[in-house]
Amino acid sequence: MPLFGWLCGRYRRAVFLPWTYGFFILNLLAFWAVFRVLDDDVWTARVFFVWVSVFNLFVVSVFWSFMADLFDREQAKRMFAFIAGGASTAQSPDPGPPPCWPRRSATSTCWSCRRCFSARR
Repeated sequence: MPLFGWLCGRYRRAVFLPWTYGFFILNLLAFWAVFRVLDDDVWTARVFFVWVSVFNLFVVSVFWSFMADLFDREQAKRMFAFIAGGASTAQSPDPGPPPCWPRRSATSTCWSCRRCFSARR
């Protein structure tokens, strides 16, 4: 994180944000390639799991820092609750796996388990 803070202070937002998201897009493409080559590698899956956790934390912090820079104090007081509420409302309760995933895979099994545990009684 000190490197991230240094980069944010050194470069303008218009330069930094596209490079940041480009870096994460390249990471996703690299993981996609590795998963295509090493289909059932446990260590790749574990590394990806940790990477997704870091990615989620990072994307949310980058978004809110961007919002903090975008609005002044009065606008922020008025708008942040709507932005957070919209993000929460937009989430679907059970989106299911994307249609491009194979029918029989570990990920589809996980989605089926999630459906069972999140079913309303």
